[in-house]
Amino acid sequence: MELEKNYEGLTKEEIIVRKKEEDEAAVMIQSCYKGRKTRKVAKAKKREKEKEFAIKELEKNYEGLTPEQILERKKEEAEAAVKIQSRYKGNKTR
Repeated sequence: MELEKNYEGLTKEEIIVRKKEEDEAAVMIQSCYKGRKTRKVAKAKKREKEKEFAIKELEKNYEGLTPEQILERKKEEAEAAVKIQSRYKGNKTR
């Protein structure tokens, strides 16, 4: 059996133990990587579904409206958001 530089001066049993530890470490690293990759893919799919849902909801809100009506509604929504934010900030500072 040809010994590598990392195993010089070790007995056969010590080499076997070290290789086993290295294999276990490699499996742990691979499983962590695979789990991280799986979570990343799942998160991306979830974001895509949420985005699709939001688009459908927006389409429902503006269904049957003319472009002018849509602009007017968006303007009203923006004004309402500003009012809510200013009231929140006013209450927060008191």
